[in-house]
Amino acid sequence: MGYILIKDIQIANIDKLVYHNYYKIIYKLPTYTLTGLTFRLHNIKITLKNNYYIIELQTPENIKLVKDIDDNLSIPYYIPLLDNNSLKIKNSPKTQLLIHKYTDSIDLHIIGIKKYAYQYHPIVYIL
Repeated sequence: MGYILIKDIQIANIDKLVYHNYYKIIYKLPTYTLTGLTFRLHNIKITLKNNYYIIELQTPENIKLVKDIDDNLSIPYYIPLLDNNSLKIKNSPKTQLLIHKYTDSIDLHIIGIKKYAYQYHPIVYIL
C-alpha cells in the first residue's frame, strides 16, 4: 500500500467518519480524499521506557501540529496522542524493526480511532 506524506497539514481538512466501534480518519481536499493522515515529525528523540517507545518532540512546530491534530480528533473518552510533549508507541517486534531506521525524524500514519469500553485510542502506524 502506498502513502502520501502531507507536507503542510491544514487542520480544517481533517475529518472523521463514524462507524459502530471505530472512527475512520480522512483528509479532504477539493479534488481528492485521503484515508488516514500521514505526516513527518522532525527533530525528535526516541527512547525505550517501560515497554514503550517515547518519541520526544523537540520543536514548538511539532508540538503545535500534534496538539492541533489531537484537538481536531477529540471526542468523548479520547486518549490524546500528545503527552508531556511526547508520543508513546507500544513496543512490539514490528515496531522494533521500523523504529531503528529513524533517528532525527519519523513518519507516522493515523488511520482511525478505536472505540473501547471507556477509552478511545488513536491507531498510529510507523511508516
